Amino acid sequence: MGKHDVPAKGRVKSEAKRHHGAHAVEKKHVNPLDWVSGLDLSGVRNFLSTVLEKMRPQNIEVHREYELNLNSAAVIAGAALALLVLAMLPTKGAVRAVLFLIPLFVVGFETLTDAYVELFSRDFFGRNVLISFSAIACFCIGRFREAVVIFLIYRVGVMIESLARTKRDELKNRLHEYTTARCTVETDSGLEARDAALVSPGDVIVVEAGEQIALDGIVLEGKSDLDLSRYTAQEDPRSVEVGSSVASGAINLTEKLRIQVTQGYENSTANRYIHLADQAAEKPGAAYGFQTFVSLIQPVLAVLGLIIAFILPIFSGSWSMGIYRGMLVLAIASISAVAYTVRLAYACGVYRSALCGTLFKSGSALDRLAGAATMIFSKTGTLMEPDYTVEDVCPVEMTAEKLLLVAALAEGDSTHPIANALRQASKIGLTHSKDVEILDEAAGRGISALFGNKHIYVGNAAMMEEHGIAFEAPNQKGLILYVAIDSEYAGYIVLQDHQRDNAFDTLEELRILGIKEMVMLTGDLRSNARPIASSLNFDMVKCELSLQEKAAAIDYLEESKGGSSAIAYVVHQEEELELLSHADLGIAFDALYSIKAMEKADILLMGDNIARLSASMRGARRSVSAAWINLAALLGVKLVLLILGLCGVMSVWGAVLLETLGFAAAVFNCFYQEK
Repeated sequence: MGKHDVPAKGRVKSEAKRHHGAHAVEKKHVNPLDWVSGLDLSGVRNFLSTVLEKMRPQNIEVHREYELNLNSAAVIAGAALALLVLAMLPTKGAVRAVLFLIPLFVVGFETLTDAYVELFSRDFFGRNVLISFSAIACFCIGRFREAVVIFLIYRVGVMIESLARTKRDELKNRLHEYTTARCTVETDSGLEARDAALVSPGDVIVVEAGEQIALDGIVLEGKSDLDLSRYTAQEDPRSVEVGSSVASGAINLTEKLRIQVTQGYENSTANRYIHLADQAAEKPGAAYGFQTFVSLIQPVLAVLGLIIAFILPIFSGSWSMGIYRGMLVLAIASISAVAYTVRLAYACGVYRSALCGTLFKSGSALDRLAGAATMIFSKTGTLMEPDYTVEDVCPVEMTAEKLLLVAALAEGDSTHPIANALRQASKIGLTHSKDVEILDEAAGRGISALFGNKHIYVGNAAMMEEHGIAFEAPNQKGLILYVAIDSEYAGYIVLQDHQRDNAFDTLEELRILGIKEMVMLTGDLRSNARPIASSLNFDMVKCELSLQEKAAAIDYLEESKGGSSAIAYVVHQEEELELLSHADLGIAFDALYSIKAMEKADILLMGDNIARLSASMRGARRSVSAAWINLAALLGVKLVLLILGLCGVMSVWGAVLLETLGFAAAVFNCFYQEK
C-alpha cells in the first residue's frame, strides 16, 4: 500500500469531516433572521390591530365645538390659581415638575384628548396636536410654567371661539323664529290644530289676532292689519282683505283671518327666506378666496418648527434653544383663526341684514354691492311709487267711462301697475273674461287684444306708430296711454305716478358710499322720464325702451365699465326680473311676495322703503371691510411673531397670548361692524 493510500474506513471519516466542515462554513454566511420568515405572524398582527382599534377614539368629533359654560370657566380659573400658587413655592427638580403636571393636565386635558383624536384621524397638523406638542416639549426642557400658560391661553382662545359661535347662532335663531310649527286648520269636523308641515295647498287655516301666520295663502274672509316689520324693517302695518296675498312669518294684528294655503311649509316665504340666508352664511366672499393660501400656513409652519427644533440643533449643538424656538413656531401655527374670522364676518353680515329686511344670497353678493360703482334703476316701482292714478280721460266719439272700460278690459288679468290703475278707475276687478283674447303684450310699449269683434290697442306713442295709427300727442305732463279700436284712434288716458319718499336722499347717500354713475331705464316717454331723472340727479336716462332694449343697454354698460367694479340693477316689476342676469348684481325691490325674485335676484329688498338700499350697502361695506381687516391683521400678527420669535425676542407663551388677543379683536370686529 502506498503512502498516499488511505484505508476505506479512514476515507469515509475524512469525507464526512470535510462535508461537516463545508456545512460549517456555509452557516457563517446565513442571515440569522431568516428563521422569522418561517413563522406565522398573523396572530401578532391581529393582536396589534386589536390594540390599536381599542385605542382608537370612538364617537368623538375630530374638531370638537367647545361650549362656553361654568365648567370650562372653572377649569381655566382653577388652573390659573394653581399656577400662581406653584410659581411662588420654593420647589425644585422632580418635585417641581410633578407639581406643575397637575395644572398642566387639568387645563390641557381636553386639548390633549382632541390631539389624540386628531392623530388617529391622521390630522397630524391639527391645531390641538401642534399646541399639545408645543406645550409638552416646553415642559420637557424645563419650562414648566410656560407649558401651563400655553394650555391656559389656548383654552381662553377656544372659549372666545365658542362665544363667537354663540353670538352668531343667536342671530341665526332669531331668523328661525319666522317659522311656526303649528297652525289651526278647518276640517269637516271643525277646527283642528295641526303640524304646519302636514298642511297642503288648498287647505284653509284660521289665524286669530295676535298669531303668526304659518303658511302663505290668499285671504278668504276677514280684514286685518299685518305686522311685516321683520321682513321689511318698517313699522307701518299693511292692510289685507279678501283676495290679498299673505306671507308666512307675518303677524296678524287686529281681526281673525281665514286663509287658503297656496304654498306648503317647505316652499313658504318664511322657510325659503331662512333657507336662503343659511345657505348664504355658508358661502363667504372674496376674502375667503385666500383660504387655499391660509390652509397652507399651518402645515408649512409646523414643518418649519420641527426643522428648527430637531434638525438645526444637530449642526449648532444648542438643543434647548432650538427646541424652544421650534415650539414657538408650532404654537403660532396651531392658532390658525384667520379663515374662521373671515367666515364669521360674512355670516354675521348675512344674518344681520336678513333680520333687517335685506337678503343677500351669498357672500359674493356682499362683495359686489360693497364694490359697486354703477347702479341702474328701473323707474317704475323703485324710484316711483308702484301705484298710478288716472288724472285725465280724453275720449274721441265715446264717453270717458267707456274708454276707461275698454282699456281696462284689454289689460285682462295683468298685474302691472298701469293695469291696476285702469281697473280701479273703471271700477272692475281682475277679469278673466273669455271674450278678451290677448294677442300681443310688448313690455314698455303696450298691449293688443281682441274684445268681441273689436281689435283694441292700448299703449304708448311707439305702439301707435308701429301699427300706423294716427293720433294727436297732448301737451300734458304724466304718462300718456293711447287707445285705438280697429286701428282707429279712440282717445288717450293720462296717468301719474309719484316719487317715493327719501328717493333723492337715498341716491345722494349712495353716491357718498361710492356709486359713481346713476342710470335710469324706463319704457316711459322722454317727456315724462327726463324731468324725473333731472329731479333725482341721474347721470344717464334712457327712455321708451322695451325689455330687449333694456337688456341691450345693460350689456353695453357692462362692456364699457372697465376695471373690476360691479354694476347693480334694481328692479321691482315681475317681468323685469329676467333682466337681472345681464348685470353683475341683481337687486329685487319690494320682493316679499315674489317667488320669482327669490330665484332670480342676488339681493332681495323685502320692503318698499328705498332707504334700505343705502343701508344695505353700508352694511355690506362694513361686513366686507371686517373680513379683509381680519385677514390682513391676523396674517400680519403671525408674520411679526414669527420674526420676533426666530430672533429670540418673543417667548412661546407671549406668542400664544398675542395670537389669542388678535383673534379676540377679530371676533369683536365681526360683530361690531354690524351695529
